[in-house]
Amino acid sequence: MPETPDSLDSALQTLRIDPERKRKGTRRGRSWVRYGVTGLLVVFAAGAFLLRGHLDPMEVEVAVAQRLDPGAPTPVLTAGGYIVPHRKIELAPKITGRVEWIGVEKADRVERGQIVLRIEQREFLAAVDRAEAMLLAARARLKELEAGSRPEEIERARATLEEAHSNVANAALELDRFQRLYAEGAVSRQLLDGAKNRHEVALAQRKAAEQSYEMTRIGPRQEQIDLARAQVREAEAALRAAQIDLDNTLRGPSPPSSPWPISRCWTWRWT
Repeated sequence: MPETPDSLDSALQTLRIDPERKRKGTRRGRSWVRYGVTGLLVVFAAGAFLLRGHLDPMEVEVAVAQRLDPGAPTPVLTAGGYIVPHRKIELAPKITGRVEWIGVEKADRVERGQIVLRIEQREFLAAVDRAEAMLLAARARLKELEAGSRPEEIERARATLEEAHSNVANAALELDRFQRLYAEGAVSRQLLDGAKNRHEVALAQRKAAEQSYEMTRIGPRQEQIDLARAQVREAEAALRAAQIDLDNTLRGPSPPSSPWPISRCWTWRWT
């Protein structure tokens, strides 16, 4: 059956592309092209920057050292900072007390054996004086024992003994008289007992006087002399200990080489 003109127009309308769909497809293709070109430009720019960093040398400021005349003024740079010790040594005295003098400051150089600080010495001076007095007393006692009794002391002991003998004789006569009177009934028993007590006391005093005289005449025993010598040695040791405490000021340690700055190696710790 032959087609009519109207049917042919309808068929052509179905084959025609919609302008809206054509416009949308063209716009999407242009966007992808734009994004691709932008990415390539970024990649090329980054590569050029990195390549330039490797090829171009870094600029460094160079300072030329100059030899200064010893007589010329030297520039001085003043700046703040912290001192970090290379070696740390803790110093602790053997004695405790109040620090009365410090002889160094930070950045000072310390010589071998130099006094760093001193503790208040009044208490230790008094201890030395006391030890010296005790030593003098011990030596005097030893000297007295080694010399023995003096003639005056022996004579005094003899006189005391003779007096004791006389007292015993008098007490014996008194006792004998009271015994006879008591036998006759002339005195009471109480008076007789008193005479007996006085006679016994006189006998005891005579015995003590005899021992004292004998010891004075012979002189001190060897044991007493040995004890006095030991007391002298003890007093000497006490004096040395007191002097050590007095002289026990802190001194710098002995460095292996030249003196070092105190700011690099010293701290103090008191216990």
